[in-house]
Amino acid sequence: MGGVPEHFNMPWWLAPKQPSFTELGIEIVWHECPGGTGEMMQKLTAGALDIALSLTEGTVAAIAKGAPLRILQCYVASPLQWGIHVAANSAYQHPQELRQARFAISRLGSGSHLMSFVEAQRQGWLQASHAELSFVTVGNIQGGIDALSEDRADVFLWERFTTQPWVDQGVFRRIGICPTPWPAFVWAVREGLGEAQQQAVLRLAHWMNRFAPAFQKQSDAVQQIAQRCQLEAKQVEQWLDITSWNDQFQLSRSMLGNTVQTLHQLGIIDTAVEASTLAMPQAQLVE
Repeated sequence: MGGVPEHFNMPWWLAPKQPSFTELGIEIVWHECPGGTGEMMQKLTAGALDIALSLTEGTVAAIAKGAPLRILQCYVASPLQWGIHVAANSAYQHPQELRQARFAISRLGSGSHLMSFVEAQRQGWLQASHAELSFVTVGNIQGGIDALSEDRADVFLWERFTTQPWVDQGVFRRIGICPTPWPAFVWAVREGLGEAQQQAVLRLAHWMNRFAPAFQKQSDAVQQIAQRCQLEAKQVEQWLDITSWNDQFQLSRSMLGNTVQTLHQLGIIDTAVEASTLAMPQAQLVE
């Protein structure tokens, strides 16, 4: 399994320690992917990962472009809050000013790449074409820090609570928030798994649908996340207030359709694919 080294995956870091998880009889090997969804899509395609907890928009775009993977269900049901960051000494003060800016992105097809288009559309800069946006590939969050600090890029979109320590330190200045118009993360599963592996994936999904929401309600959840992710307790409380892990084994056709429509309108994908082509055969599609 692969996922970003961020607070969203705290349930997976705790999972192996749970007696109920041990009873599943499944061994998982966790791979942290600091390069985000773009990195995970590459590793799924190469067979280096079987499952990725990846951003909805990046996963849909990858499948629409032919990547050999499918979506099983949502992982984090709430939207992702993308912080719009500039260097502390930048002249930019508002997102509306960024039309000609250089956007730092982890890699092509990543969430930071695709959400730059969403923000541009939200600001009214783009219609059918996204050719005017300028991108600088930086690899990961440290690359984004370096690119803005060294004036190789002007703006960097990344999850707002993950970047909070650098905002507090005066490395970044956050000038806006761009929320996703869809759930934050999904389960992306590599095609070609054997029957036993597919059944193991289904058992994992059902287990996590119970464990993650229950963990969120634990009295020490804030303390555990703050300690593991080096965040202030107050910030973790704010994050938990706007975050919900999925608790249903189902996948929304309308959500997938909205994601496809947006990506197609922005010119990120060439064909508006059907929701059924994005989902695993075992997924329970609902309207």
